[in-house]
Amino acid sequence: MPCIFISFVVEGNRQDAKKEHRSHSELLREAARLYIQRQRQREELFKLGDRMTEEIQLNLKDVEEEILAARRSRAESR
Repeated sequence: MPCIFISFVVEGNRQDAKKEHRSHSELLREAARLYIQRQRQREELFKLGDRMTEEIQLNLKDVEEEILAARRSRAESR
């Protein structure tokens, strides 16, 4: 990652921190916490999708057909 981009992000975070009356490190900790939380949620969502796929024995062709059917239905209702 270019140094210019990193310095822009860091300086922007300092300005945002001032607006929120927080320290720069508090803002970075909060950003890291939210990132980790969202990563965990995404992982859980994929696990759920895998379990559901196994339970109802879906394959790629089934999914593609459902997507096409949904798109056709949406196009017809317009």
